[in-house]
Amino acid sequence: MISRLLYSYIIREYLKIFFAALCGFLFVCLVGDAAERMSDFVDANAPVRLILLFYINQMPYYLIFVLPASSLIATLFTMGQMSRHNELTAMLSSGVSLGRIFRPLLLLMLVVSALSFLINETVVPKTNEKKKDIQDYRIKGRPRPVYGVRKGVDY
Repeated sequence: MISRLLYSYIIREYLKIFFAALCGFLFVCLVGDAAERMSDFVDANAPVRLILLFYINQMPYYLIFVLPASSLIATLFTMGQMSRHNELTAMLSSGVSLGRIFRPLLLLMLVVSALSFLINETVVPKTNEKKKDIQDYRIKGRPRPVYGVRKGVDY
């Protein structure tokens, strides 16, 4: 009973900071990328819908870089906040070991690592292909390559 209550409290505090850090880091990455590519979008007179679609497909790529940093920040801030409010001291003095305090965080780290691996292996290649298609063929207007066998050409 106490363990479940303690674990849910630690997880809740961690997730609040984790998602705030994740959103903040993603925002910084996307704004930096938008500032870098803005001249390309303006030169191509790209519609806002295509730019938004481009950045929706860009998000998983940046998510892979942002997940570890967000996880680290959330862990440090959660433990720092609990220490500042003497919650860690209260837990330790009531007989809860450091291993039990860190157990939910370690499990969350494993989940974040597995999620990062799955996103990197499944989602990122597909969205990178869509992003390249949007950038090269729909925004810049390059002709699509023609695949197949051409007649009259010896291979």
